[in-house]
Amino acid sequence: MNKLLIRGGRVLQRHGWSPATDVRIEEGLIDRIDKDLAAPGGRVIDARDCIVVPGFVDLHLHGAFGFLCESGQPEALVEISRRLPEVGVTSFLPTIAALPRQRLQRVVEAIAMTAGAEPGARILGIHLEGPFLNRHCAGAQNRRWMRPPDLTELDELLARGNGLVRMVTLAPELPGALPLIAALSERGVTVALGHSEATEEETLLAVDAGATHVTHLFNAMRPFHHREPGLVGVALSESSLTVELIADGHHVHPRAIDLAWRSRNGNGIVLVSDAVALGAPEGE
Repeated sequence: MNKLLIRGGRVLQRHGWSPATDVRIEEGLIDRIDKDLAAPGGRVIDARDCIVVPGFVDLHLHGAFGFLCESGQPEALVEISRRLPEVGVTSFLPTIAALPRQRLQRVVEAIAMTAGAEPGARILGIHLEGPFLNRHCAGAQNRRWMRPPDLTELDELLARGNGLVRMVTLAPELPGALPLIAALSERGVTVALGHSEATEEETLLAVDAGATHVTHLFNAMRPFHHREPGLVGVALSESSLTVELIADGHHVHPRAIDLAWRSRNGNGIVLVSDAVALGAPEGE
């Protein structure tokens, strides 16, 4: 029988932190969380002076450890999956930036074929961060490969993904965006708003059409203005939306993160890495 006891760690539970607490696991499932639990006869890990938390889920990961999800190479995805648990990530959405049409289709197909055979962190689906983005808000992406929403191209990508495309980031102000949002929503795909100059009105129309998520709040989007709050203003005040934050201390100022947290009362905030070079050594 597969048994494990994690002994004496600082355990994160629904109500907060529990110090000097044990976690007993049997057959891969948590059996009990309490203090001074009897060892189950299997492996015991001394977690004193450590924190014990559930595995992280990264909804926005482009690459890690010298490999890119958008390379379309199965060995890259396998290596990313194998090593992500080293940093606490146990599942993720490989994220693909805007690419030329045929190359994007090949990458989506490659990820779909790899999913299910990954050796470590599980691939939960594919996040298409493009290509239907606003070229004026390209951020780190290549604006040459951004293009208007196209239902035919969307159908091709969903077919190549074989049900694995789970999230699509797009700019709602682009012509044709609203019908595409509705089509994605009807198919159970999460629609995220990002890389966008959308006004408040355009954002709310997208929410009405089925958008439920905001990609890396504050980054690559129209800044908040007191006369035109735009996408940022809606993201901070609309409870039906979940919002991403890149909380690495570089992409977003800590005070802006605090503002988002307070505005949302701590609800519906998702911390993501948006990593490309996770695990790389410090640069010069």
